[in-house]
Amino acid sequence: MKVGLIRHFPVEHEYLKGLVSQSQVLQWFNGYNSAPLQSRQVDVGSWWDICYSSELPRARQTAEAIYHGPTITTTLLNEPVPDPLFKYNVRLPFMLWALLIRLALVYNHPTQSHRKEVLESRIRTWFIERLEHQNGNILIVSHAFTMEVLSRLLVKEGFTGKVLNRPPNGVLYTYERP
Repeated sequence: MKVGLIRHFPVEHEYLKGLVSQSQVLQWFNGYNSAPLQSRQVDVGSWWDICYSSELPRARQTAEAIYHGPTITTTLLNEPVPDPLFKYNVRLPFMLWALLIRLALVYNHPTQSHRKEVLESRIRTWFIERLEHQNGNILIVSHAFTMEVLSRLLVKEGFTGKVLNRPPNGVLYTYERP
């Protein structure tokens, strides 16, 4: 059995410049979710029996571009949406906002409604069900965080492959159970 993980294609959405407010950053994330993609040629092979994708447009569009068959979308593979970090009107460089938001999600900051362990548990439960009920090869198109969780789980479940940390866009990682 093979499992393929691929992160959505790169998104054409420029970073904000200068000092920006929290509301500008949250609006930027909304725009990122619906921005156009930089399409690429990716040879994922033809051995996939089924394809699952996040419901977010960037993952769904990538799946439709690389997989020639029906794609099953699920919110369980979606990337978490960040919540506001501060009650105050703070202006910071965009990249600092991005770092703070990532740290808040990873370290379960109380301002975030998404808890890392809950997200990981949800992804694990979904994937273990797929392993139990799926006999063929599975292609999954999602996001960096989801791929990181799935890669650790696959290795733990006896698949050969690389444990991922911030995988690049549009690159296929293949895992195989001997």
